[in-house]
Amino acid sequence: MLESQFTIQVIRKTTPEAVKLNIFARINTGGVPLSPQELRHALTPGPASGLLRDLAGSEALSDAVAHSVSPTRMADREMVLRYLAFRLEDPLTYRNQDFDDFLRTTMKRINAWNRETSNRWQSEFIATMRASERIFGDDAFRKRYSAKDPRRPVSKALFEAVAVAIASLAESRGGDPLERLVARSSDVRERFIALMADREFDRSVSQGTGDPRSVRYRFRRTIELMNDAGG
Repeated sequence: MLESQFTIQVIRKTTPEAVKLNIFARINTGGVPLSPQELRHALTPGPASGLLRDLAGSEALSDAVAHSVSPTRMADREMVLRYLAFRLEDPLTYRNQDFDDFLRTTMKRINAWNRETSNRWQSEFIATMRASERIFGDDAFRKRYSAKDPRRPVSKALFEAVAVAIASLAESRGGDPLERLVARSSDVRERFIALMADREFDRSVSQGTGDPRSVRYRFRRTIELMNDAGG
């Protein structure tokens, strides 16, 4: 007769969410662990998952990143989520010490959107991706330290900073500044190469990118660059 021991954990309706998250993470990080975005997807069901899926699979995003971001492990959906998170909360005043909680909370906020709100943000994201492609070509959202450097992979931290800066500029000043950025694309690229020489900015998009100080610094410098170039 074969015997086996089972461990059963009962999660009641009144169990604190933090405990539920901890249990779920422990169960799903053995073997092949789920990525952070896969965990968010599983723990925060609702319309947000569909919106992230649609935007991540959009032609506009694919073109903007030169078809180089894989949907494997929902890496593309996390990029979209980070963009929306920092459009909903001012990155210049960001102080959340738990970046994962910040993104998970954003998914909950998106779940509460009505269709009109969802469509509005979707349209903005598509327009931002199109503008990014026009300004940077196939070099959008990538670190570049020299004009002669080979093209690097897309950086999530640069993606959120650059995309949010472009969207914010369009929102505050209308379409003309974006057309100026497109017309001055060579200058914008040169400015970004110069910005990457700033060690603090380089660290802010390379190490501990969820740290509040790094978040505020990279967004401030990127927004300043875009405003100056589009002014």
